[in-house]
Amino acid sequence: MTLSNWWACWWLLVLVVVLVLVVVLVLVVVLVLVVVLMLVLMLMLMLVLVLVLVLVLVLVLVLVLNCSSEPSRINN
Repeated sequence: MTLSNWWACWWLLVLVVVLVLVVVLVLVVVLVLVVVLMLVLMLMLMLVLVLVLVLVLVLVLVLVLNCSSEPSRINN
């Protein structure tokens, strides 16, 4: 094996290793981004659900208070 052949094989090996590392890094970054986006979407959905529940509870409380206070007004 001559020196030029050895250098050519070495550079090819380095190129293949670098390409594999780049592909693995890109896949890892994409997976992390997908997981983070899913978590953010789930958190946003949970927040929206909690807000809707709170609004419904507040409306129910207001209605109940109004209904319970109206007869006393009528009696008075």
